[in-house]
Amino acid sequence: MSPALHHRPGNLSGPLLALLCGILVLAGAATWFLLSNSPTLPHQNGTSNNSPVADADHFVGSSSCAECHADVYKSYQHHPMGNSLSLPSETAVIEDYQQKTSFMSGGRRYRITLPKKPSATAKSNPIPRHHEKMIDADNQDIYDQSFPIAFVVGSGSRGRSYIIQHDQLLFQSPITWYVKDQTWDLSPGYDPSGHQRFERRLTESCLSCHAGRTNFVGDHTDRFDPVTPFHELTIGCERCHGPGGQHVKAHRQGQVSDNQFIVNPEKLAPRERNSVCYQCHLSGKHRILRYGKRPRDFRPGQPLRDTWTVFISGTGINKGQQARLTSNVEQMHSSRCFQQSDGKMGCISCHDAHYHPKPAERKDYYRARCLSCHEQEGCSLPAAEQSAPPASNSCTFCHMPNLVTSDIAHSSQADHRILRFPATNDVEPSKPRPGMTDKNGPRWTVFDGGLETLPRWDAERATAIAAFHEGQARNDKNAIRAARDKLLKVVNQVPEDQTARLELAQIYYSLQNYSEALKHIKMTLAQEPKQEATLVLAGFSAQLNGQLQDGIDYFTEKFAENPWDSNLYIPYAEMIAKQQDLHNAIKAIKKGLEVDPASIALHSIIAEYYLRTGQTQEHQRHLKLIESIRYSMERDQ
Repeated sequence: MSPALHHRPGNLSGPLLALLCGILVLAGAATWFLLSNSPTLPHQNGTSNNSPVADADHFVGSSSCAECHADVYKSYQHHPMGNSLSLPSETAVIEDYQQKTSFMSGGRRYRITLPKKPSATAKSNPIPRHHEKMIDADNQDIYDQSFPIAFVVGSGSRGRSYIIQHDQLLFQSPITWYVKDQTWDLSPGYDPSGHQRFERRLTESCLSCHAGRTNFVGDHTDRFDPVTPFHELTIGCERCHGPGGQHVKAHRQGQVSDNQFIVNPEKLAPRERNSVCYQCHLSGKHRILRYGKRPRDFRPGQPLRDTWTVFISGTGINKGQQARLTSNVEQMHSSRCFQQSDGKMGCISCHDAHYHPKPAERKDYYRARCLSCHEQEGCSLPAAEQSAPPASNSCTFCHMPNLVTSDIAHSSQADHRILRFPATNDVEPSKPRPGMTDKNGPRWTVFDGGLETLPRWDAERATAIAAFHEGQARNDKNAIRAARDKLLKVVNQVPEDQTARLELAQIYYSLQNYSEALKHIKMTLAQEPKQEATLVLAGFSAQLNGQLQDGIDYFTEKFAENPWDSNLYIPYAEMIAKQQDLHNAIKAIKKGLEVDPASIALHSIIAEYYLRTGQTQEHQRHLKLIESIRYSMERDQ
């Protein structure tokens, strides 16, 4: 489940104030948008360490593996990874589509509808629709916006999220099914006070660990084939064993040799073995792709640090014993079991990637895994106490209890610190977020010595990008300026690094140096003219630098790529209106309202434009809609 952008709209008291505040809020929102959508461009003249892997890399799909490994293949079909992504028409229904099919959050009502099967013998399931609506004081719909579900994300062991498709673009639904509490609620990362609704874009970074193989359009990392967005839906054999083309070809032709042309993670050195799992299960605080790399470029057998530089801080567990969902790796590395295993312990010491134990088997299954190391020096409690409820001979009940997740509602995870004695729930007082360094030295560390093997400029690049993101979150201008100085050296040394250049442009934008931001933006657009994140930053920078027509042109190009960004129609319309073209400014706001019918900012601005053009009836209609939306938001919290 991917992290999210949050847009928190302000309380607007009138049309003119709405116009002003909307632009100021969106100037900040631009940075939020860009921080999560920075492109990763291939290095044109680099070495193999900095070059993307060819996409046609002899992948054959998991079904080819079943020819020789039928039992393993059959077992894997029941593993959560083997059910990571599916079509709603083919997915076993575990959700409640009959009784509790709606909920309220943040003043909006959400509803899930599922048409009846045309017949009891129909082989495919009907396609669900996700709705968002508001109701006025007379119980009449203000709007009811809905979209059909294209794909289901998640095996259903923890929950299921859902994907909406608009041609080449994929978006996450704001609605998720949570298994633990058997309930519908907002998707992970969605804040009830303000979120992206149906506009949260899914890119390669989001989907790389939920899908088998994505089918991109050209060199894009965020546009997918509209007919077949995925070559393989679920995470498959080749995610952990590498491309199987040569392996399959050799065996089909009877050319068996010592070179199997495939990776067996169990036979890898500890760093490379664990990296197979860490490619998806280690996110850290900041995970920076190395220059020229894309998520799809990682191959089993490589150390993770060849593709990503990961910054971590602690175990991901706070003093209240709440855990960040993707912090299992940091927890395991802090455990005495891991630290004293001399590299022998890893994820697959306890987890079988081909077999997922059934609930009734789990206690004995994981106990056997523990005893494989602790048989000679096992539990010190008397046998009768070990077998007594509630532990009932479960090692994990005492040493890996479930922790509530701090960043995902209705979820929990096992404590991978493997503590000898249970942790206490001493809640830590509120503290400011740590920076990359403080007066006592580094507060953030790089996982697995990730900087040690990098050229100095590449290490400076990673630390500068991470420091900028931290400085932006903490509004630390000194940290941002230090990141700027480092990235300036990087782009001077490696001018082809468009990712670093775009980060540098974002830094200049955050420091309100819009002319410098535009200078670097234009260099980036010269290489990638349709990159959305760059076009958005260009539009905002041009607007704030007084170059209105340029700003309009940049946003026009952006909307041609992706019109599903309701907030961006505000600066777009404002620049058009400043050129005394209120007719087209109104048309722009109307498009924004088609995307988000509940936006008070959009309704306020269009009401003002209608007043200025003498269309008083439309002006009053939108003012009434604002009143109805506010009433709904206050009533349906």
